[in-house]
Amino acid sequence: MPFNLINEPWLPVVPTGGGERRWVRPAEVATAGDVEFAWGRADLNIATYELLIGLLCVAFPPKDDDDWREKLDTPPSIVDLDAAFAPLVPWFNLDGDGPRFMQDFEGFEGEEVVCDALFIDAPGANTLRNGSDLFVKQARTPVLSRGAAAIALYTLQAFAPTGGAGHRTSMRGGGPLTTLVQLDPDNPLWKRIWVNVVSSGEPLPRLADSGPASGIFPWCAPAMTSENGKAVEIGHAHPLQALFGMPRRIRLNSAADNTTACAISVHVDSKAVVGFTTKNYGINYGESWSTPGWRHPLTAFYLPKSGAAELPVHPRSSRLGYRQWAGLVYGHEDRNSDTGVGRGISANLLRVKNALRGRRHRSSVRAAGYVMDNMKVVDFLEAEVPLILAADKDTQQELETLAHRLVAAADLVAGRLRGALRDALGAGADKTILEGPVESLWSETEQPFRDALGRIAAIEHADVDALDTAVKAECEAWVRVLRIAALDAFNRTVPAETLINKRLSEQKAMIEARTGLVLMLAGKALRESLGLAPVQPKTKSKRGGRKAA
Repeated sequence: MPFNLINEPWLPVVPTGGGERRWVRPAEVATAGDVEFAWGRADLNIATYELLIGLLCVAFPPKDDDDWREKLDTPPSIVDLDAAFAPLVPWFNLDGDGPRFMQDFEGFEGEEVVCDALFIDAPGANTLRNGSDLFVKQARTPVLSRGAAAIALYTLQAFAPTGGAGHRTSMRGGGPLTTLVQLDPDNPLWKRIWVNVVSSGEPLPRLADSGPASGIFPWCAPAMTSENGKAVEIGHAHPLQALFGMPRRIRLNSAADNTTACAISVHVDSKAVVGFTTKNYGINYGESWSTPGWRHPLTAFYLPKSGAAELPVHPRSSRLGYRQWAGLVYGHEDRNSDTGVGRGISANLLRVKNALRGRRHRSSVRAAGYVMDNMKVVDFLEAEVPLILAADKDTQQELETLAHRLVAAADLVAGRLRGALRDALGAGADKTILEGPVESLWSETEQPFRDALGRIAAIEHADVDALDTAVKAECEAWVRVLRIAALDAFNRTVPAETLINKRLSEQKAMIEARTGLVLMLAGKALRESLGLAPVQPKTKSKRGGRKAA
């Protein structure tokens, strides 16, 4: 019997409060309770969410927002989900004859590769040849149980980085950032999955035969190869293929009578996967993400400075601060922003913002993805940040405008701080010495940023003038927050007591650099970035004193 991902209990879960790991079928996630996926790897856990969200989008989509809200609060039964998933069974065999999940429709001759290569962080061929696999060793997973192989394969296809000539990236590029909405932290698994389910906006095709099925599941038809750079034709695929993209050509190879335990699941699977055959020139998704309706619903997009089409957001480091957060959860219209975020927030987050406005939830956004340097894994980001929503539309709009203004002001100050430090320490100063204080500025102003948005979000049904007054007060307070944080960061890096040991020219440079920073922090540009009027200069009175102009 083939190993079927709809019928088999292959998903590992553990209670969030601790307990034994158990295995469930996809239809059982609605009644699994307060559990979390437990593959032992963050990338596989996040990919499992994506896979189940995709299955529900295809087989159990909400009819409208009311239906979505109802199912959020009242999960379906196992019987309901079994019936919904039943048409998908023929397309979700991992092995055997016929279509194989996330694998080429037909066998082919190609390169034989070990199981390790299914993992994005595995050392590459050059690393192994050079013997530089110092931290991530080869042969960590000599065999994989079929369940572990299935999720590793899905993860590779969903997040695939460039893999050499013709080895295509995922349709979101290599190492995209996934954003998952989470409501109250004590919510059951069903609610954490369902809250991210969106409708494609197009009618679902019949899945009774391979033709319509291949529009969503590309493994249901002969591979659409890309030897000449040919990209997928959007009209030949359903928008939900965004959740089931298959850029890599792969066929898993199984053992006939395995006795070795899987390093991921700790199962001894008699038909475990022992490697795979691969070939280049799989599906080339090109810039399909820029086509309306074809965007991956769990990834945000941004406008690059170059003026090109919007691009999917990729993590830059393992830390997600508020300068990235504001764009991820509220969008961003500023093409010239250097904060690494964009105006196109993810579709799942947009639905939550619209559908749950006015309902009090302790919501958050869970962001995860590989930090890539071309083909190399640099780090893995997994962070949870708050989703601050106001009770009414007008307050929410002011809240989002305020968030972007606070970030823009902080970005302006961070740039000036960096320049002041460079002026004070000399052009040859080590980059890490300059960047440390800048990162300190961002981290020290994170909580004041959240507090400011929280105070505005708490305002309910205020009139326009009262709301405007509250927003301006937060902006004035933000000027003071930035001034203190920037000067503290400068003073720690360029202490005044070190001046006595410096040459006169160096002393002058340090004093002028600090003076320039002080003037900027009290200047027009910073206040304008916050929508505040410049501070009016004072004029002398007739008696020689000073009075406001």
